[in-house]
Amino acid sequence: MTEGAIPEHIQTKLRRLVDAKAAKTAADDAKKAADTHLETEQEACYDDLEELLGDVSSITIDIGPGYGRKTFTRQEQQYHTIYSKEMAFESLDAEALSDEATRPDFNGAFLNKMVQTRLRNNQPLPDGVGFRTKRWITVTSR
Repeated sequence: MTEGAIPEHIQTKLRRLVDAKAAKTAADDAKKAADTHLETEQEACYDDLEELLGDVSSITIDIGPGYGRKTFTRQEQQYHTIYSKEMAFESLDAEALSDEATRPDFNGAFLNKMVQTRLRNNQPLPDGVGFRTKRWITVTSR
């Protein structure tokens, strides 16, 4: 079939499909850029608030015209990382946790909870298991 043999109404639909795909790609790119910008601003503000507030996790202030009164709350969460699957499996197996922690690959929810509990209780993590900390700030209007 040649291009001229494709009816105009189908070509119109195909052009709309190409336009929709381009719009989705542009929106995805814009979301990635916005997420990166937000993460950068949160990191900068987190460090500033940590220095300013110490152990206090939140502050409510009026930040000026057009913004009003806002509450800024620092939050952080630890998540597991596996830096050696073999070591982690052997260590979890030795602690009789391999059935809960693996199925057939590592169970992220179980490992995250285990890491958080052990860090909170100052207990060592199993060999092969580490953690990363995600920090962010929630903003609420008052």
